[in-house]
Amino acid sequence: MIAATDGRASAAPRKPRALLVLLILSAALNLCFIGGALWLRTHEPPRTPIRPREFADELKLTPQQRTGFEQYFHLMRARAQLMRAELDPIISQAWAEIAKPQPDQKQIDQDFEQAASKRHAFAHDATQTTLTFLATLSPEQRQKFVTLLREHKAPWMHR
Repeated sequence: MIAATDGRASAAPRKPRALLVLLILSAALNLCFIGGALWLRTHEPPRTPIRPREFADELKLTPQQRTGFEQYFHLMRARAQLMRAELDPIISQAWAEIAKPQPDQKQIDQDFEQAASKRHAFAHDATQTTLTFLATLSPEQRQKFVTLLREHKAPWMHR
């Protein structure tokens, strides 16, 4: 009887040990996966911003188009700066409210709704301004403009 008890006692720890090993391996693999995902995200090659002069050169603009592009560029940069200036205090106010021990959900919602509304208005104005400028370009230049914007960060978004 003692031999049978010893046999059961020695077999019992093996199951939890095997389960523990599997859990450790699973955790290690999950950590490696998460670490790899984070590494890829942080080591992604940055999109190279293209400068306005380079942008205009890439599009092969005529002198008249170049003047229109410079006006477009300055208007878009001014609007982007204005949008940041208007949104930063609203977003800061919302985060300050979130940080309070008893945050006012209604105020937070109003702040983020106001910020979203201002972003929407900016996007609408930017779209109209861009379409007006694009109307001055040839179909090839228009396609190149869109490609440059999608491949590179918009030059007017730099501070």
